[in-house]
Amino acid sequence: MPTTGSQAALLHGSWAAVGISLLVFGLRIIAKYRIHKIRSDDYVMAAAVILLVASAAMVTVAVHYGFGLSVPSATSVQAQMYFTLFQVFCIPATALARVSFILYMLGIVFSRRSRIVYWTFAVLQLLVNSISVILILAQCPNIQGVWDSAEAHGCLPAHIQQDWGTAQTTFNSFTDMYLAVFPIWKIWHIHLRLRTKISLIVLLSLGIFAMGASIARTVELNRVYDSRSSVPNLVPLVRWTLVECCLVVVAASLPCMRSLTISFGQKIITISHFPWFGRSAQPVAMSESFQQPRWPAMPDGQPSLDESRSTAAVYTADIPSPIESNPPFQLASNHTSAIV
Repeated sequence: MPTTGSQAALLHGSWAAVGISLLVFGLRIIAKYRIHKIRSDDYVMAAAVILLVASAAMVTVAVHYGFGLSVPSATSVQAQMYFTLFQVFCIPATALARVSFILYMLGIVFSRRSRIVYWTFAVLQLLVNSISVILILAQCPNIQGVWDSAEAHGCLPAHIQQDWGTAQTTFNSFTDMYLAVFPIWKIWHIHLRLRTKISLIVLLSLGIFAMGASIARTVELNRVYDSRSSVPNLVPLVRWTLVECCLVVVAASLPCMRSLTISFGQKIITISHFPWFGRSAQPVAMSESFQQPRWPAMPDGQPSLDESRSTAAVYTADIPSPIESNPPFQLASNHTSAIV
């Protein structure tokens, strides 16, 4: 079936966003593999990415059957069925991506209270979003009634879906806000250079953009349910749902890539100082920004065990040794410990 302008825009935008997510996820795995630290958060993110790709595939098939048209077509039932499957795949994909970031943060946070809060958010993410999927599939006694109005007999009232959908997206927005704000408070109270603090805060707080997409999705969800049209425009809802999922995948993966970016930065610095025209190679000293951070001091002058472990995890968990990552070159500086 030929596609209209809005359908083509939906397809192109969906696969572009998914492609960026796949690229970032691939770089995440490369960064973790280089330092032999593929962990549970990476496996959870892999499951989320698989579901994300399946979601985009469902959108593609739905558009093929006429999804996004302003008037009903002979294949509208099939289009609605694949739209339903899109929700079944995309909702848990977004939840798993958030859980992956929570698992990553659990490797940094050592405070018992903070760990309890993070585990609570992880469990609630799985529970709340699973209930959403169950409500979608079980709203009618005959499952075909979910996408075929001719079979929709004895289904749940529409306001139940609307109320729970609003509650679900609101909770997701709150989760994104907490996951973005908590690192700001934690890192700001650690004794580090201001530039280092800002870079870490930016990396760990990118979920604020996912929160914005979740809010936009909430608005679109209520617009669809409040619409009096027999064929409501579902394209904006699909678009914001996919954008939210992709932003969560990217925001949860970028902090895991700092070892790769630091290694790339070292190579750029080394190449920029390499004597290409006959002079012997000279050692390249590391800049001040790559020096070991100062640990926060307690009143008695000793580092705080909890914060020192937490900060050490931030700086050394995913960063390979500069000597191992660049064996042909020697470092003139003695700063061969953690790289900021």
